[in-house]
Amino acid sequence: MGPASRAAVKAAEVNFKYDTGFAYGEVNADIIHRNYRNEVTGYFENSIGKLMLSKGLDGDVIDLTSEYKHPEGSLEERMSFNHAIKLIYGLPQVMAVTRLAHNKRPRDLAVNLTNSNSKQYSIGSKVYFDVLVRNKFSKPRLFNVSIDVYSLYYNGKRGNDILKHFYRANVPANSENVRRYEIDPKDYIYKLVPFSIVRVDILLKSAQRSPFKQSFDIKLKRPTLIIKPIGRAVIGKPFYVDVQLLNPLQVPITKCMFSVQGIRLNADHHLVKSVKPFENRIYRFALVFDEAITENVVFSFTSNELHQIQGSIEIKVNRK
Repeated sequence: MGPASRAAVKAAEVNFKYDTGFAYGEVNADIIHRNYRNEVTGYFENSIGKLMLSKGLDGDVIDLTSEYKHPEGSLEERMSFNHAIKLIYGLPQVMAVTRLAHNKRPRDLAVNLTNSNSKQYSIGSKVYFDVLVRNKFSKPRLFNVSIDVYSLYYNGKRGNDILKHFYRANVPANSENVRRYEIDPKDYIYKLVPFSIVRVDILLKSAQRSPFKQSFDIKLKRPTLIIKPIGRAVIGKPFYVDVQLLNPLQVPITKCMFSVQGIRLNADHHLVKSVKPFENRIYRFALVFDEAITENVVFSFTSNELHQIQGSIEIKVNRK
């Protein structure tokens, strides 16, 4: 991201030095598609800045997204966007809000995609969302709605299909049609890719308007490892660490493997037995250090069903 201040980017201070405005756009821009008649045919609020990653000294992936922006779709994120518009165009606050509302969606046609639960979904929970088709015409309208749900790589590449559905909505004049979708864990758990992002695409068509497409992402929260040291670390002697893993799934997790990494530790790999549904299991690891240092040790767990479940601990190694 260059020399731009992370705090300035998050606060939408787009007039600060070092291309802060450009950096803000890299992580917060909205995408609007228009046709040759300048009608909005697609609006994507959260396609930009979904994930900002860095690499730690120990090789672990560090998620910096929360340091650059507020949670996508939150009130704070929309307010920061409004603040940026105000600074860029020199608009009063009220006018900036009006400008956003005007550009956001066509006035006579809207698709509202809403996570039915404000909290972040965890892996193993049922995922559900609402598709709302609004007819603002004075006559009834027939809409064709296509739903496409799939896993997504962090670089935007499509992963595995999770759900495809098509339906027709006959919507009376000045009325709404709402349909709820529920995705069971067994339908997505084997189709996730690293970082556990699910993309939902909605395509809306009618005879009276150009096709309209909207997307949103659901980032599933992965469990973390709970790490507990046993005693104190001394040069040349085994130092034991207990690592606790809770399986949040309704199915066993299979082909399980731990890796243990540190700056002065080799990346050891340990194959372990399968974990039963909802089982809480504790693993004990023995580490040996050959010098008095403070070492950050990262434990990573992977399996067929869960990917890159991590936890870390800082260990101070004593001479004796």
